[in-house]
Amino acid sequence: MRGFISYSHDDFEVCREMRKHLRPLERAFGIDFYTDHRNQTGQYFDTKIRQGIEAARVHVVLVSSNSLWSDYIMETELPLIREKQRLEDDLVLFVVVDECAWELIAGSLLVSPRDEDLRVRPIKNWRSRNRGFDVARTQIQEAIENHFGVKPQPIAGNAGE
Repeated sequence: MRGFISYSHDDFEVCREMRKHLRPLERAFGIDFYTDHRNQTGQYFDTKIRQGIEAARVHVVLVSSNSLWSDYIMETELPLIREKQRLEDDLVLFVVVDECAWELIAGSLLVSPRDEDLRVRPIKNWRSRNRGFDVARTQIQEAIENHFGVKPQPIAGNAGE
């Protein structure tokens, strides 16, 4: 299965950290998350991003003041992701990075990370940012399991335990 991570280039380090937390899910569910950092010189970035969105069934959208500022994300990526969600029942997961108007794009969809009281707490507001990323990862894992009706497979080295 393919996945796509939408993020503002101003949030590159946040995306990189989120990818670390998503890596076990890639292994356990067989998901390959695409980010545009894989693009190489000479490639048309718009074409590659459109192909990444088209191939994906799981879309993780890192929502921040930076991403809401980005015309490309708001006018190109999000409409394409929403259309895939509508036509192909793709899973769209919003992860709130910082204090921003996330409600305007997420609408009634639940977003991550949510604390024990189910309140949205942006990753940057967790006492330990690592904990915020991990809570988001846990909620993403649960969403994948529920949406696709699949369970994670044991990761190599853990199967005999």
